[in-house]
Amino acid sequence: MNQRDNWRADLETSRGLSQRQKEQFLVVGNWFESWRLRAGVSPGVPAARAFWKDQVLAKPREQWQLDQWEEAMRWYLNWLAVCQRDGGTGLTLAERLKTAVHRAGARRG
Repeated sequence: MNQRDNWRADLETSRGLSQRQKEQFLVVGNWFESWRLRAGVSPGVPAARAFWKDQVLAKPREQWQLDQWEEAMRWYLNWLAVCQRDGGTGLTLAERLKTAVHRAGARRG
């Protein structure tokens, strides 16, 4: 596991999940990433909690939805912990490029 900052690739190659789970987790992960990028927050537990409160609990949900989405978020947060342990950030490619451009600009003055 962990193709360094690429949770989608790691999800696709995960051997512990069925194809159906992978598809469900992908939907939830994309939903979370989209929300996180719009909110301008870094990946992590605080972002996941804010997402859950802002998006998931914002309207009534079926228990099976909450259970599936919770499992997907748990997978993502476990992936993120491994990613960070291995020196990754969990940031998207776009976020990493933006950071690199800002750093280069700061060095140039």
